[in-house]
Amino acid sequence: MRLPSLSGTVIGTLAILSLGALSALGWHFSLQHRLAAEARLSALEAQLAAAQAQAQTLLEDNTELLLDVARRDRALDAASEERLQLLAQAKAQPAPVLCCLDGRVLLHFQGGSSAIENFYDAELTDFANAVRTLPGATVEISGYADRSSERETALELSQERVHAVRERLRALGLSEVDFYTSANGAATPLAQGATRDEFFERRVELRLVDSGAQQISLR
Repeated sequence: MRLPSLSGTVIGTLAILSLGALSALGWHFSLQHRLAAEARLSALEAQLAAAQAQAQTLLEDNTELLLDVARRDRALDAASEERLQLLAQAKAQPAPVLCCLDGRVLLHFQGGSSAIENFYDAELTDFANAVRTLPGATVEISGYADRSSERETALELSQERVHAVRERLRALGLSEVDFYTSANGAATPLAQGATRDEFFERRVELRLVDSGAQQISLR
């Protein structure tokens, strides 16, 4: 059987339709590819935004941490500086010296003498150092003699002993300290009725007193 022949017009029309179909198919695939690319791009942009937000959060946290460390360092530096200042102040001032019992020093003398024995040098130095650590403190000096001397002689001797001790303390750096002195002669013996050894009666008593004339305890 012989097939009918197609005219040129029909063939041309078929060719144009085929080309249109192919063009439409190509546009369809191009649109899908574009939509997929845009979706992928949107996903990447979202991931990038999330990463940037996380990085900003970490940066802020890290900045706050660094600021906190800096604050702690400054506080430590201030504490260290204060400690150094306190140590310097402590070194600049003599430490309180427990030189005597209840803030009192007793010095004994040879009969008829107002010379201070050499073995009292260290104790007097410690007493002077203790006075310097107590601003406003005053020193009470009381002199005594034994009962073997006449009353006038005993009074004069106790005055000489008070003067000797006061001048020694001034030489030890207490020139600006107020001294309260009293010479008592043999009026107040330590032991009533003592007749043989009067060594302990020949004495000078030193006391630290505050502005209210109260004895200061150094214990």
